[in-house]
Amino acid sequence: MIQDLVKADGFVDGYGSIAADANADQALLYTGRAAFLLQGSWVYSGMKIDSPDFVANDLGFTTFPAVEGGAGDPKNIVGNTSNYWSVSATASDEAKAAATNYLDTVVFDEEYTQMLLEGGGVPPVEGMEDAIAEIEDSEFVGMAYDMVKEAPHFQLSWDQALPPDQAQELLTNLEKVFLLQSTPEQFVDAMNKTIG
Repeated sequence: MIQDLVKADGFVDGYGSIAADANADQALLYTGRAAFLLQGSWVYSGMKIDSPDFVANDLGFTTFPAVEGGAGDPKNIVGNTSNYWSVSATASDEAKAAATNYLDTVVFDEEYTQMLLEGGGVPPVEGMEDAIAEIEDSEFVGMAYDMVKEAPHFQLSWDQALPPDQAQELLTNLEKVFLLQSTPEQFVDAMNKTIG
């Protein structure tokens, strides 16, 4: 389906060289050069800073559309829908204690949570419905928050969940699929060799 979309000119010219790290992808949206952007919820906060008028007056958003005949549950989500934190199972007890302390004193801190809300971010904290209802960005933040809260399964983006060398292979091989330099079957074979 990705390659069908590429062949149907579903992407802007030069899309393969657009760097999301520099917010160039979202700039295409708020400058009127793109009609649709598939991204994580953090883009909302970035656009709110870079183009507040666009966010206030022109931005629409929705969940990823279900694929007709698909076998998965559309409520399952993948990606980095919010701020997330992980600790390696092989970390030392000292490192695990430091991570837990960080979560307790920073991530779950009311001041930090409020800062996320005011910036259009989604706090990784349960029971935020009332606080979300009171903010300017309640429609977007509430949608993202509910999507995470109601998901039967959440899968972290593979480029974040894999070790760095495997993650780079994933990104490289996925780029080849989008650029029509590799078939989906070749992608699967390459990744099976990488992760195997």
